[in-house]
Amino acid sequence: MLRIAGITALAAAAMLAAKAEAADYSFTTFSVPGTLATQAIGLNAGGQIVGYFATAFASPPFLISGSTQGFLYNAGAFSAINVPNASLTEALGINDSGQIVGIYNDPSALGFRQHGFLDNAGVFSAVDVPNASQTFAGGINDSGQIVGSYVDTNGAHGFLDNAGVFRTIDVPGASGTIAFGINNRGQVVGVYRDGSQHDHGFVDGNGVFNVIDVPGADNTDAYGINDAGQIVGSYAGANGSHSFVDSAGIFSTIDVPGMNATSAFGINSAGQISGTYAPGSGTLGSPAGFEADGGRGFLATPAGILEPTSFALIGSGLLGLGLVRFKRG
Repeated sequence: MLRIAGITALAAAAMLAAKAEAADYSFTTFSVPGTLATQAIGLNAGGQIVGYFATAFASPPFLISGSTQGFLYNAGAFSAINVPNASLTEALGINDSGQIVGIYNDPSALGFRQHGFLDNAGVFSAVDVPNASQTFAGGINDSGQIVGSYVDTNGAHGFLDNAGVFRTIDVPGASGTIAFGINNRGQVVGVYRDGSQHDHGFVDGNGVFNVIDVPGADNTDAYGINDAGQIVGSYAGANGSHSFVDSAGIFSTIDVPGMNATSAFGINSAGQISGTYAPGSGTLGSPAGFEADGGRGFLATPAGILEPTSFALIGSGLLGLGLVRFKRG
């Protein structure tokens, strides 16, 4: 099965400690009942969270086709999201209207071809970049614009889908580009790899690119952006993987207390952040992939902001570029 690669950002934690302050958040952690791993990704203004969960792993710990399903958390309940006849479904982005995007595998195609999807009130449609071998849909804004990535004979590229009209997103000079998130101003965030094999976050404002690098980090991954321009993502160092929020160039560290690894993937208009953490010695991948020890979801709420009263979550709980990696289906 062809999968967008996990983006493990390596950073110098000691250098970051002096330059990125820890932010004051309250954390609610959760996992889908009866599952081995939960990955919480997209978040909208109403506190709805989408992601996916795994019920089985192969050995080494690859996801098994058919064991991975998307989910929507809404008003205290989890519901599954499954593209009809797909062997694997992962929900990755949600807008304020409840439209959901993600990826699925087509078992009828040779090599389990990967497609993006749009779920509009339970009606599924494929999102496929023309002439691409694989398509990944990662984010959607309230206008219905979709961002993601695709693979062709020239490598991996980001894209913006505006009502079926596709624009390629390639950071100049990059060896590969992946787009993950979009806000209502049309700003796109993602990750690119440079010629020295380092990963950097970027924000694309209508074709004008700005680099996002956590100070002192070797690699930075940007995954989500809200309408105020706050950006979330992750970096990793000798002491594990950490998340960050970038507010106008001021970086703050976001960590689930006491956990080994944290990845922040979504941020809404209230500044709440969704993401995944790994307990014990586990590690985390990108929004499109678990690693060993799976993960559990979290919602981080800034101090002074009340969580939705319905948020009674169950407790406890790409570029490795090649840009894609092959996993057994």
